[in-house]
Amino acid sequence: MLHLINKDRCSRCHDERQVRYCLRTNKNLGWSCCNEQRIDRKCPSECNYCVPAIDANSIPFPAFKADSNTEFRHLVQLYVDQWIHHKNPLFDLETPAQRAASDPSFMLKWLSSYRFPLFFPLPYLAHKLHLEIQFTEPQSLSPEEVAAAYLDRVIAMEWNQLRQFTINDLDLNGVADRYATLLSELKPLLKLNRYDVISSGVSEDQNTAFVYFELNHKTPWTLILSPRNGKWMIRQNINGSPQEFYAQNKLFTELTSFLSNGDEASAWHVLERCRELFPDSADCYYYGGLHSQLIKQNDRAKVDFFNAITLDNHWASPYAHLAMLNLGSSNFQEAMYWFQKQSLLEPDDPKIVNNIAACYAGMKDMDSARRIWEQLLIDHPDFEMAQLNLDKLKNGI
Repeated sequence: MLHLINKDRCSRCHDERQVRYCLRTNKNLGWSCCNEQRIDRKCPSECNYCVPAIDANSIPFPAFKADSNTEFRHLVQLYVDQWIHHKNPLFDLETPAQRAASDPSFMLKWLSSYRFPLFFPLPYLAHKLHLEIQFTEPQSLSPEEVAAAYLDRVIAMEWNQLRQFTINDLDLNGVADRYATLLSELKPLLKLNRYDVISSGVSEDQNTAFVYFELNHKTPWTLILSPRNGKWMIRQNINGSPQEFYAQNKLFTELTSFLSNGDEASAWHVLERCRELFPDSADCYYYGGLHSQLIKQNDRAKVDFFNAITLDNHWASPYAHLAMLNLGSSNFQEAMYWFQKQSLLEPDDPKIVNNIAACYAGMKDMDSARRIWEQLLIDHPDFEMAQLNLDKLKNGI
């Protein structure tokens, strides 16, 4: 029977995705196979991923290079499996396993004196040494842990549980259900039954993190996270590698240019590409709403702007457009709701307050409209629009 070898698979196991070139074998390997090979410390020193030599008299564990916390833990566990059975000068040439068995209190004291690196699998080490240690849970999850919890809910098809892992935390009419619906319509997620971490990282300013996955053994997929109140929260799914995240600004700039010039066809072409790569991007739906307005499809634009709000609760622009569309179609109650929510995001903008007053006027509640405009002039004496609207109100216009 003929078996075809997938070119993006590891040349050692032919299963995991290849991620790096091995100087030792002159082949491309996945990170798991790389770990299993380099743990013997026979890799050439020219390789950035070789396990470095250490002074066993002072340092128990070398500094491991890994592209994700998942890879790091896997490599450390492989190292621990060997380390506990090797005679060690730190323990008078006993093995760590022997010392832990003969004098567990000494081993516990030694472990507490060593400063382990972040994400070191200390519970695994304690388990292998048969030591009972009470570990405190970390106050917040790492980006990889948050991303994994998110994808676990996807596999379980618990779509209504996804939003809690995202930056979207505002209580807005309909957005929780809408978020679940939008994500459940993404085919790569709808068919998800397994995921594997390829790499992860955090930006230098600590404001952005990414976790790069392979879904179902074939689809590259990236989750982008941002910190919120001391916790990492998911901001965006990307249908591709982390490089696509840095490419999206260029695409959105092109899209903005086409929309500004009224080039509907070119804008739609770029928009389709953006939606393929950035399926839950608030920007995509926002620009989609602008495109719908360009072609005079305001009802579709309302849906697009609502989706944009759903996917980024803290971005004010979609609120403004959705509110204005409702105001323009005399849906004054709906318009006022979104203007009020926009005002919470931009509390110092007198134009939003003016629009809220206009909604009251549209609903024939002239007393409320008048009070708002009068207060607006007190707070912003140079805001001419409020004075013009008061004059119209007095003249019965």
